[in-house]
Amino acid sequence: MIVQINNNRYCLGKTEARDQRELNTHLITPSASAADPLEIPAFLKRTGPAPKVRKQRRTRQRWNMPKLPFATRPPKAKAWKGATRATVILGDECPRIGSGYRHVWAKRGRKWVLLCDSLGNRGKLRIADFDRFLRT
Repeated sequence: MIVQINNNRYCLGKTEARDQRELNTHLITPSASAADPLEIPAFLKRTGPAPKVRKQRRTRQRWNMPKLPFATRPPKAKAWKGATRATVILGDECPRIGSGYRHVWAKRGRKWVLLCDSLGNRGKLRIADFDRFLRT
């Protein structure tokens, strides 16, 4: 027996089509009021103008490290004329400059060596001590 459901034809065997009345109860006939189960409901349909696209904002301001005043040149004072860049390993000899490996500007005098780091912190060491701490 051939049955038509929603414009589709199906072939049913003898066991599936027992009775014509039973078969009619299972038939789904398309009508104007019946909605397709896969159709999108009206409240979910997007109609009208497209939503505005928001411009993406930066949430955090980018932070840049400030330039160091004596990173590339020695201080401009007359006493620092002819200063050279040196790397020293300091302990607690110059607490203003700090300890450990330090890149400093050094101006060798008769008795003292004047030191200045890249931030402008200054100190002085005896020449003998400076030669011990100097990293070549």
